[in-house]
Parts: sequence; structure tokens; C-alpha cells
Amino acid sequence: MRTTVLLKNLRDRNRAKATIINAIMVVFVSLFTIVYYRISPMFDESGYLVAGLVYATRYVPLMFLAAFGGAIPGYISVIMVFVYRSVADSAFSYMCFIYTMVVFVMDLLAKRRWFDKWYKVFFVTVVMQNLVGTFWGIIVLLLSSDGVSGIAPVQSLFFFLNELPGCLLGSCLIYRHFRYLPDSIKLLFDNGKYYVSPDKLDEEARYIVEGRSKIGHVVTNIIVFEAIVLGISAEFASNTLVPVMKDYSYANVAGVSDEVATGRILSAERLESRVGAEIRKESVHVGREYIGNLFVNTAVNYRYSVRLALLISMIVIPLAAFLTNTPSTGLPSP
Repeated sequence: MRTTVLLKNLRDRNRAKATIINAIMVVFVSLFTIVYYRISPMFDESGYLVAGLVYATRYVPLMFLAAFGGAIPGYISVIMVFVYRSVADSAFSYMCFIYTMVVFVMDLLAKRRWFDKWYKVFFVTVVMQNLVGTFWGIIVLLLSSDGVSGIAPVQSLFFFLNELPGCLLGSCLIYRHFRYLPDSIKLLFDNGKYYVSPDKLDEEARYIVEGRSKIGHVVTNIIVFEAIVLGISAEFASNTLVPVMKDYSYANVAGVSDEVATGRILSAERLESRVGAEIRKESVHVGREYIGNLFVNTAVNYRYSVRLALLISMIVIPLAAFLTNTPSTGLPSP
């Protein structure tokens, strides 16, 4: 009886410690990301060496949070950044979608034990380069004034290569901590249970680690399927029924410049900053010169569809994590 009480007290203390650690990480990552958004445009013209060092740190804190804390703390941090961006600059808030994808992928890789061997770090790095480099660069190009015509294979290759330093740094730090932290510390993190001996886990955690729980996977698949259907339906509905909400042509509006062609930008971060400035200019001119100078484009507008899809995903993907993740103490059962 006394042993049971001691284990319960130990479990409660570890749960409290885990909550405090996750809260600290969430606050730090959120503040870091918000500050990064504010200062990163200052380095766009500072040369590839200085800008590269700044860009290399962009995703590292969030990668670390998602790999250790799991999906819930990661998405809480992303939502905090999303709310801030929605208040500060709503025309650019959907760009937080890439952070949602980083959390989703890092949590998935950590749960699949992709950080238990040193050589797996290189595969994780390549996956992340494709995500935050190639994939995100193409998405941002779709949102630019050049649109589909601006996508080029060589440029996509540079998007991929320019993300190597940051992705490799983040992956190495995560591997090092999973490799050398004591098991008692790992168990304070949600994904730490995947990197300790099974005999140190309680029955619930062992059940999850061994993959015997299928309910969460089924629920997640249902939510993701509904999200896809919702996104496709919303796209068709918006492009068919709400033509006045689409992008406009700014060719004849003074003040909207295209100083640097997007096809000449070889970094996803530089491109995102450039397109963000473009979108902000567009939103200003929509408010000022809508009646006299803008031409309404009633055709199917892929730029509007991409923005809508990003916003829907920002809401639905975190919901899947909140509904299917439950906390676990990770301690042995009495």
C-alpha cells in the first residue's frame, strides 16, 4: 500500500514537472518565432552568409519542441504565433501553415524513432529540407505575383540546398539529446517514452509505444479525411459563389512594385519575406482604390484557393492532435 502511494506521488510530481517544462518551451518557442518574424526582413539584403546564419535558426526551436514535447505543445505554440500574426498582420497570418507542418512531421518522425541512430539524422535532414525548402518554396511561389509561371526546377533545388544548415543543426541537436539524456529526463517529455527501455514504462505508455492502440489512428484518419473534403468543397464553393473575394489585378495601381523577380530568389525564407511584403501592399491598395482602379478577376483563382487551404489546415490539423493525444506519466505501474 505504501509503495502504491509513493509511486502515485512520484507520478504526480513528474506530471507537474512535465507540464512546467512544456509550458516554458511553448512560451520560449512562441516568443522566438514572433521576434524572428519581426527582425528577419532586416537581413534579406545582408548577404547569404549573415542571412544564412539567421535563417538556419528559424525552425530549430520548433523542431526541438515538437520532437520532445510532442504534437500538443507544438501546436499550442503555433496557435499562439497564428493569433499574434492574425492581430498584427492578418493578410500574412496563413503563412504560419509551415510551422504546423513542421510540428506534424517532427512529431511523426520522433514517434517512429528516427532519432535513435546517428545515421538516421541525415534522412531526417533530407525530409525537413524538402518540407521547409522545396515544398514551402513552391507554396510561397503560388502566392506570389508570378504564380505558377514562377516555379522552376533549378530554383526548387536551391530552396532545398539552402535549408541544409538549419535542418541538419536541428536534427543533430535532437539526436544528441535523445541519445545522451538520462531516461528519467526523457520520460518528462511526451515523445521521450519512445527512446527508453520498455521495462521503464507503465502499462499505458508501453501500450502506445508498441503500437497496439489503434483508436487514435482511426480518429486521426477520419479527421484528416474530413479536412480534405472540407478544403476541396470550400475551394469550389468560394471560387464559384464568392468571386468578389478573389485577388485583384494591380497592374494599373500605382505603388505596387515588383522590385525583385521571384524567379531570382533562391531561398524559401527570402521568398517568403518578399511575397509577404507584396501581399501587404496589395491589401493596402484593396482598401484604398477598390472602386476606381482594380479589375475583378472572376476566373478560378488558385492564389485564393491556396490561402484558403492553408487557413483550413491551420485549424483542422491541430484539432486532430488535440482529439487523439492523451498525456501519459511514463512511470512503471504499481
